[in-house]
Parts: sequence; structure tokens; C-alpha cells
Amino acid sequence: AGERWGSEISSGAVGDEAPFLEFRADGTLSFYDGCNWGSGPWSYPEPGGFAAGEFASTRRACRDGEAFDHAEVLGRATTVIDLGQTLEFRDAEGGMLGQYGRG
Repeated sequence: AGERWGSEISSGAVGDEAPFLEFRADGTLSFYDGCNWGSGPWSYPEPGGFAAGEFASTRRACRDGEAFDHAEVLGRATTVIDLGQTLEFRDAEGGMLGQYGRG
């Protein structure tokens, strides 16, 4: 908790800020997707498991390809694997949803 992870998938972000997720010790997560900012609750319901609640976010109109859909990844993820410098989010069938690098 309290760590920032950057999306390893290029989003074509506009501005100076690269897309990121930030997990906080209080059980909230904040993110920037390259276009909008958001936050919401997260938890580890079991070892290796992952659950995210409803996210609130800004609703700026984004160009196609401008934003990486963190809410889609987090909403479908049931497992998170910490590989040290990389977090992998996977769905219930084990399919890769997204990878994020430390930093």
C-alpha cells in the first residue's frame, strides 16, 4: 500500500502526467488514465485475490486511444500477482487484464 504503479500499456496520454494506479494503506486506490482522475476502494479478500469497489472519476471527454481504462481492468480483476517490479491483474479464468510497473 502507498505505492504508485504505472501502466505499461501506452495510452497516448495528454499532458505531463503518465497513467498510474496508487494503492493507499487506508484501502483506497487513486488513478489517472491519461485523461481522467479517479478513486475508489480496494481489498485483498484472500492471498493473491483482488477486489475493487465502485470508482468515482472525472468525466472529461477523451479522444479515442487517449485513456487507458483502469476501471475496466480493476473491475474485472479477481487476482493480482506481485512480481516485484510488476503487478499483473488477471480475471477469474486467469486471463491477463493489465500489467503495471513499479514507480
